[in-house]
Amino acid sequence: MWTIKKIASMLSVSHNTVRKVVKEMFPEKIKNGVTTVLNDEELVKVISEVKHRGIINLNSNLTKTGKVDKANLTKIGKVDEQLAKLERMTENMVVLAKELSYMLNKAFSYSERLLLKENNNLPNPRKEIWEAVNDFKHVNGLDSASRDILLDLAEKYQKETGNVIKTNNDYEAIIRNLILKNKVSDFVRWVRNRL
Repeated sequence: MWTIKKIASMLSVSHNTVRKVVKEMFPEKIKNGVTTVLNDEELVKVISEVKHRGIINLNSNLTKTGKVDKANLTKIGKVDEQLAKLERMTENMVVLAKELSYMLNKAFSYSERLLLKENNNLPNPRKEIWEAVNDFKHVNGLDSASRDILLDLAEKYQKETGNVIKTNNDYEAIIRNLILKNKVSDFVRWVRNRL
């Protein structure tokens, strides 16, 4: 467990500086007349914030007294290394997630094209969905309306049936969800019942 005094001593900065950072980051920890105690995870966040503000240089080898404090410098250096590793891992995970999403979209699109090519006598699910939506627009005098009608219909369908098909405002995602969940004919029937 780490107190403000201990952290200030370790970082060779003023007690008030550390207290100010702790108060901003963990206001619930600061209480008058009570010693503020931080765990290791909170310590790492406080050190990062103090370093981020440029108050300390973690490469410095001297404490206030001018003596080398190798134990504290080793701790700080390890914390700094851990933070750098975490940042790199997070960046890599974001890149991988984007690439995976792109690859999945490509694979789904390709498999759907293959399925339609091999089975010419199968109905085209996309065409069925758009025909039902266009018929709905025509019957309700919404011919000049944009493709957002599909989004509205998907939302209403989802509320009435409990089938989650609208995960965002992307037409392709809605159509893909309908196809993946085998709900195309159910959705088309639902739309046509409202004509």
